[in-house]
Amino acid sequence: MDAKDRVEKMLQDGVINNEQARRLRSSIGDDEPALPVQQSSRRLPYGWIGLGVALLTLLLAVLFQVNSMISAREQLAGAEAALQSQYQRRHDLIPQLIQVVKTYLEHEQSTLLAVTQARSQPAADLRNAVTALAQQVAAGAAGKAYSDALFNLFAVAEQYPTLRASDQFLSLQAQIEGTENRINVARLKLSNSAMEYNSQIKRYPKRWIADWMGYEPADYFSAVDGAEQPPPQNW
Repeated sequence: MDAKDRVEKMLQDGVINNEQARRLRSSIGDDEPALPVQQSSRRLPYGWIGLGVALLTLLLAVLFQVNSMISAREQLAGAEAALQSQYQRRHDLIPQLIQVVKTYLEHEQSTLLAVTQARSQPAADLRNAVTALAQQVAAGAAGKAYSDALFNLFAVAEQYPTLRASDQFLSLQAQIEGTENRINVARLKLSNSAMEYNSQIKRYPKRWIADWMGYEPADYFSAVDGAEQPPPQNW
């Protein structure tokens, strides 16, 4: 028995009057259970999530490219500093050794003068060659003029085995050769670092980032004009 039937039975039994029955019927009609409203499920913003993931991936890729270029640039700067350090080492060390050799040669020349003028010429020639090299080192020369002076020193020394075999000259020769080897290795490292840096900033898409950051290609080490020619043999 539903609600309306119960209202009718109550009216027939005299429990309620017509007015009350009408009100009950009206209330029953208003309170009929409404169908449940189906709430629309909120759709996940998959499009926005995908866009965010894409932007994050792009940002990480850009940061990776920037960091790799910065590493290459710092490596290049380190190679340049290492080369300058070797130049400074030569500038500080070689003049001291040259002064020792010059002092020895001056003493040797004065000693030989007491014996004969002709025998003093080897010491004078070698001292002049050492002096020429010292002038180039003091001037900070690193190109052809320095190479010519260095070659001339060893060429003159070859003519005078006795002076060349002195401990002072042997020490100078060993230090010069070692210093020049260090400088050559530093130059090679500088060229390799410049090549790595330039390849980093010239390849796409890094080139766009490098242009935006103002990165310029690095210069490779190159010999001075005329360095490919053998030094003059002034002895």
